[in-house]
Amino acid sequence: MYIQKLHITKVRFFVLFFSLITVASFGQKEDAMRPTQWWLGLKAGINSTQVNEMESYSVFSESIQQPVTYENESQKYGYHIGMVGTFDFLRYMSLSFQPTAKMYRFGYNYGLEWRDSTGTDSYTSNYEHDQSLTYIDFPLFFRFEYRRVQHGEKKGTNSRNLPKHAHSKGHHHNPGAIVPYVQVGLYYSTLISANKSIDYLTNDNGVESSARTERIGIRDTYLNTNYGFMFGGGVAYDFKSMRVAVDANYRIGSHNITSHERRYAHEQLVTEYYDVPNDLSLNNLEVQFYILFPMKFIVSGNFTSF
Repeated sequence: MYIQKLHITKVRFFVLFFSLITVASFGQKEDAMRPTQWWLGLKAGINSTQVNEMESYSVFSESIQQPVTYENESQKYGYHIGMVGTFDFLRYMSLSFQPTAKMYRFGYNYGLEWRDSTGTDSYTSNYEHDQSLTYIDFPLFFRFEYRRVQHGEKKGTNSRNLPKHAHSKGHHHNPGAIVPYVQVGLYYSTLISANKSIDYLTNDNGVESSARTERIGIRDTYLNTNYGFMFGGGVAYDFKSMRVAVDANYRIGSHNITSHERRYAHEQLVTEYYDVPNDLSLNNLEVQFYILFPMKFIVSGNFTSF
């Protein structure tokens, strides 16, 4: 069911993407970008998660269970896809709202060991957890752009086609420009699903069993919300009728994502795998690619977007 819902979400984004291309292709009315400008588009990218353990919990005492070890996050990439609405205002500043479907992935492992008083009988087990959490994410960026501005009228541009406020400010954005930028912002996320796969291996008095894997839904063990702040930067390129950009951002989670009330509620995890989720916060590095279209090309009768 989860995979089917995710597939439907991807299809909807692609339909919107091609609709935007159609609007941009058939609605062009002007050559020059306005000083204030709305952009609408899509983004997609990958991300890597770093886990911060705030407090650890266990079914057993420390003498029986090894400490949880969180794996190298660079080996477990998540991905995200979303919409982008950006408003350029003043000369070098913009706001960008980017609702996104985002998957975080991270892993951890631990082991258990029992021995009798004589030390002749022993039983050990090792567990590898690969975990994914999917959120609907609502980030808001404040962006500072270094944009070269063409003063006066651009050579070869008909002044009658420029909006009035472009003349009054004496400048407009110049298509063909490379635009570096830095940005800071806040995000708020709502949990959609949480799943994990568990690989485990047992050893009974030196006899090793074959490894087994099981997949389990774990949404109930996590809170519905996640939030924090972020910072980063990137570079954009303005074509005549669209903008492409790539940037990298670092997110810092500001609170625990694990539910205190439902920590021990998943009976299979507690009794079969001896797994109890720790208090965690998530930091995340993301890299993403954008395709944006200026809304000046959306025209209806005498109305033109600004």
